[in-house]
Amino acid sequence: METSKRITKQEAQQIIQERGQLNIWTNMDTKEYFFTSRYALPEEMKEEISEDDWVPCSYPFPNSVVPREGLESGIVENIDDYLFIFHDDETELA
Repeated sequence: METSKRITKQEAQQIIQERGQLNIWTNMDTKEYFFTSRYALPEEMKEEISEDDWVPCSYPFPNSVVPREGLESGIVENIDDYLFIFHDDETELA
């Protein structure tokens, strides 16, 4: 099995298309996030961040949310829909 690694937004979209899920880590204090290929924290990130400050999440695709302006269908189908709904006021970790 492949070990977890940090991935780009484009790689995350590819995983959504292949596996129907997204793995993302979020820091609610700093309002930052990053994508990973698996649920576990990647080894290369263990020295850069504290696991105590970050929350992992796996999100299935497609998924339903309450329809709203900008996502009138209420169906989260891709990475852009997901970021719009759940991380609109956050930035990707540089």
